[in-house]
Amino acid sequence: MVEGLMMRQRTPKKDGVVSPGSNDIEGQGTDDRQDILDDVHKGHRRHSFRSSPRFYAFLASGMCALLYLVNVVTVTQDRRRATTSPEVTPSLLRPGRLSHSVFPNEDYDGTITECGIWMAPSSLRPNPGFGIFTTRNIAHDESILHQPDGVSIPLHDMRRRNDIPLWEERRNLWINVFGNYVWNYGVPDHNRYDNPPDMVDFQPGFGSLPNHHCLLAALGEAPTAHHPPYSDALLYIDNKNLTTKSPRRHGESPGTGAFSYSLGRDFYATRDLEAGEEIFLNYGHCKRNTDSTSSGWKKSIIYPVDVKEASRILKMYEPFDSKPWPGDSDLTSSKISSVLHKVVTEESEDAYVDANPVHVTSILAKFWKREERQKLFDKVTAIYNLPKRKVIDNLGSGSYTKDSYEKLFIKKLWFEVAKTTLDPAGKRDPKWIKENGKCLENLIPKKSTIPDAGFGGFAQFPISKGEIVVPAPVLHVVNKETLMLYERDVEDPEKHEIGMSLLINYCLNHPESSLLLCPMTSAILLNHCSERTRDCGPTGPNAMIRWSTGWDDPSVEWREKTLDAIREEKRRLLSFEVVALRDITPGEEVFIDYGVEWELAWQRHVNQWTPPKIGDHFLSAQEANERQGPVMDEFVSGDLRKSVNHPYLFTGCQYWESSAEEDSRDDDDDEGSRDLSVSNYTVPNKRWKSMSDAEILETYSSPGTEFVYGKGGYIDHEEHSHWPCSVIRQESDGLYTVRIHQSPLRGAEPTETDWDKNDLPRILTNYSQNSIHYFVKPSAIDQKLPGVFRHPIGIPDAIFPKQWKNIPARVFANSTLMVG
Repeated sequence: MVEGLMMRQRTPKKDGVVSPGSNDIEGQGTDDRQDILDDVHKGHRRHSFRSSPRFYAFLASGMCALLYLVNVVTVTQDRRRATTSPEVTPSLLRPGRLSHSVFPNEDYDGTITECGIWMAPSSLRPNPGFGIFTTRNIAHDESILHQPDGVSIPLHDMRRRNDIPLWEERRNLWINVFGNYVWNYGVPDHNRYDNPPDMVDFQPGFGSLPNHHCLLAALGEAPTAHHPPYSDALLYIDNKNLTTKSPRRHGESPGTGAFSYSLGRDFYATRDLEAGEEIFLNYGHCKRNTDSTSSGWKKSIIYPVDVKEASRILKMYEPFDSKPWPGDSDLTSSKISSVLHKVVTEESEDAYVDANPVHVTSILAKFWKREERQKLFDKVTAIYNLPKRKVIDNLGSGSYTKDSYEKLFIKKLWFEVAKTTLDPAGKRDPKWIKENGKCLENLIPKKSTIPDAGFGGFAQFPISKGEIVVPAPVLHVVNKETLMLYERDVEDPEKHEIGMSLLINYCLNHPESSLLLCPMTSAILLNHCSERTRDCGPTGPNAMIRWSTGWDDPSVEWREKTLDAIREEKRRLLSFEVVALRDITPGEEVFIDYGVEWELAWQRHVNQWTPPKIGDHFLSAQEANERQGPVMDEFVSGDLRKSVNHPYLFTGCQYWESSAEEDSRDDDDDEGSRDLSVSNYTVPNKRWKSMSDAEILETYSSPGTEFVYGKGGYIDHEEHSHWPCSVIRQESDGLYTVRIHQSPLRGAEPTETDWDKNDLPRILTNYSQNSIHYFVKPSAIDQKLPGVFRHPIGIPDAIFPKQWKNIPARVFANSTLMVG
């Protein structure tokens, strides 16, 4: 949400456990405790960027708020959407090897012919700011954008405290500014393994712009949001838009590690949306904190309990019941308020605890007139004439086919009453939205036509000269040095700089200022082109960035303020916009000029770039996951006691603790009712490796047939559902014997299993190959390579406020912002 309500976080139940281990060469079997887990849990020191994950406590409760869209994690597999894998795009893939596209919806048939998703003044009151609106009807379970939303940027060290420089300023930045817009929950596992567990996800667009609402939420997480696959082969897989003399090898491009390899989520509607509605996201902050220390928006907003209490009172009076309404329509507003306050007080016997009488009264006042109550009654009772499935589509998350119509009646009443708390009630006129809002879906992400740029932003619709391509509200980083990353597990970490966070490549900056401004929309997709180099063609860039014009008045005011004043604010303050310099046609990539400083820094980097040394048989995660055929030999150990230590990848298997495993820790359980292989994990056995294969399987194996993806496959996976695993052997076509290893990810339940605690093998047989996914080792991620490019996008001097210039130009000219 643009005006930031709270951090999209979920508090973990337990921290992960670090397992000991050592490294080994590619293809050799290693002892089961000295295998891939060493790298997955702790990382190794092959790269100077290495950040050894330690399992830090979550932020204090004041900054931690549970992010969850009601009942998403309990969605059963039979409710997952059926999805069809897209056709292969040969130009993006190596013929005969890869089977899926980098862009899950790039074959979308294009039935969206005009912009239907807009940023406009929010319908939430009294909180000011912007929200996301739709001007087209969107069905329950329909993709909102029909494609991924921009890119997802991994952020590190958000929880790191007082062992690094500027830690107080960093804490203020992450908690009070970015903390309102990042995702600590709902992160795809390929990002989570980036640096478990110290990683959060910043996704501009639908990941940061929607406002919070508990009862009207319409955005969801997996399986109601697709996670596009990791694209670590993007720069060297052939592309139809590029003409290259010969295919590049991994790491040869100077753009390696300079951009995020993860596209943003493809969000699906969790309920039917009508044209004109604001699209809300449930952050999980749905219970009022009655602590007197609660302040700000958390203290002032209307909570579900207020809506439910107002609904309970309404249901006691006509036309819902026979009790006459306590007044007539001719009373003054002050008299109405007085009468209703008395009603709220007198009808408190069965009242909802913690309901705010002031809010309840304000809601009831909207139904003072008989015709308004009758409209509400008609809307709610209409569900009895509809199929239950249609009612559920309308209400969304939290409503189920098992619900009786009486229960759905109550939920529908809450839903409709909640709509009246918006301004205007229910929805806006789509025409008004188009006149007062800014289009958010002019740009779609694809592989850039610039060879080393990674992803780019391409026009989805015709954009006329002078038209706004995309609005760009920004988050502020007053001191860019707070993005510096440091080694872990070392004394004096200030002496062990790693380099700048990847975030800096997506932020705007003036070379004479410490201020960074980071866009919150798909503006981050736009790549550089100038009339000086004309890398994008003879005409140069087709768009430019400038300050917002006419749609964000506070931004104009804040351009006059000092950096000290900006530093004190805990919300978004400023906005840019990208405007077309000439007519842009659908399918054309949009470029802006990053400035001379950026151009010179990039050229220096290109001249200095030294590709990393990789083996002749290097394989990216993208290629491995898109490859058809059985599991590759180099990932199969062939021994129950050993695992494979690949230099770049490791295998992750779909896994969660079964009820039998949980029961094995319950001393009151009947021994005879337990799965023998599971109960055996509670008994230490240091000599299990000396047992025969048959004895090991009999004692420690169980069927793995239950551990499968939903119909959407990997893109629909639940967070933390991939546990590191060793592929032992192939049993038959598509079925394998695998060994599961302890997961280091936050949210793995429980953190330490009985079999890991007792150093015993968790073996699954008849395990589907489709549930095995390849991940990049934390130490081998390109963004952690030494010397990868780091530099902010330039803000033109002509538009940059002079009072923000706090760095002499000569200091910047002699410095670099490259990792390593």
